[in-house]
Amino acid sequence: VGMAAISVVISYADRSNISTAILPMASDYGWDKAFQGIVLSSFFGGYAATQLLGGALADRFGGKTVLTTGISLWSLFTAAIPTAAAMGTG
Repeated sequence: VGMAAISVVISYADRSNISTAILPMASDYGWDKAFQGIVLSSFFGGYAATQLLGGALADRFGGKTVLTTGISLWSLFTAAIPTAAAMGTG
């Protein structure tokens, strides 16, 4: 139960980061509102798509393993977003 609670907190923090970070990133990289929408849509579209994958993997490998791996990878990729944005713009 403790691990699940910690995972939920980390998950919500990671999800809210992109909504907050989009403003300074857009300013730094000169993104217009349309491109900001694409970035946010891509993030949330990927989030929605992985729900099905996560369920299938949890059936196969167990919820604890999938939760630990998923939260770890998600946090890693969330931390890498600014670097990826810098590499992908002009």
